[in-house]
Amino acid sequence: MVSVPDPAATTSHAALSARWKPWAWLGEWWPRARPWALAALGLLFVLVIVAALGAVLHEVRYADVLAAIKATPQRDIVLALLFTAASFLALTGYDASALRHAGAQVRPGTVMLTSFVAYALGNTIGLGPLTGGAVRMRLYGAAGVEPAKITRAIVFNAAAFFLGITAFGALGLLWAAELVAPQLHLPALLLRAGALLALAALAGFVVLCARQRVLRLGRWSMRLPQAGLALRQLAIGGVELACSAAVLWCLLPAGALPLASFVAFYAVAIAASIVSHVPGGIGVFEAVMLAALGPQVPVQEVLGALLLYRGIYHVLPLVAAAAVLALYELRTGVAAPVGRMA
Repeated sequence: MVSVPDPAATTSHAALSARWKPWAWLGEWWPRARPWALAALGLLFVLVIVAALGAVLHEVRYADVLAAIKATPQRDIVLALLFTAASFLALTGYDASALRHAGAQVRPGTVMLTSFVAYALGNTIGLGPLTGGAVRMRLYGAAGVEPAKITRAIVFNAAAFFLGITAFGALGLLWAAELVAPQLHLPALLLRAGALLALAALAGFVVLCARQRVLRLGRWSMRLPQAGLALRQLAIGGVELACSAAVLWCLLPAGALPLASFVAFYAVAIAASIVSHVPGGIGVFEAVMLAALGPQVPVQEVLGALLLYRGIYHVLPLVAAAAVLALYELRTGVAAPVGRMA
């Protein structure tokens, strides 16, 4: 005997299920509220950028930066500007690969705009996955990308940056363990062993990506990228960090520190800044670099180079990001009619 489900019971069950879905009402008002919510988020970003710029400029004084500029050859400043542009261009590769991994199609211009604003804001405020992630939610969401795919891209971005800086720092330590060891008060052999262990772990991760698509640890699972994509992210991370390190390297006095040990200390300083979550790593980054360069270079020369580095690599991109974001909101956001009128 075959039992037939009662239509009334089925209808009642469906109504009960709908009643117990508190998020069902979002579908009714979200399409109308979405443009205003995105515009409010964009305005919030502009205000946060202005506040962050004020905090940075409170530490980076104009007179000190001007003195550092006068003491630095013009050729070195031009090189620092070029390496800054190359660094932010390389960062675009992070977003392009992350979106590909998430299965999202976005125009290259939107990717470049979003990546620039997100990293300019994240580098200065700190908490990159949060601040940069909010920018990506705003701009990629306006481009029609689903929130789930944006979240997947944000997580992939953060993991890729962590892997990139690990590889960059491990290679620097492996190259200059004897030079870095005295400043860190650790045996060179221990530093070299740690660097080799980190590189072996990265190689194991790439092999894992080549052999399986999903990593499962109990109830937790993560979709792994293809091995080629993982290698590409490591290469992008290496290029980006090398360019950002070259910005400061160009501004330091000639022969201040061997390149190998400078690269290792720069990676340590960046990692310490990220872990500290201090806006822009102000104070943390400088403390590490002063510890590395202090014995070889007069402190005032190091501080001058660091101030100029802050101005070129942090303040200039932040000002440009604020202008770009404001222009974007005036052209495509809710404020577009005002922008067209202006």
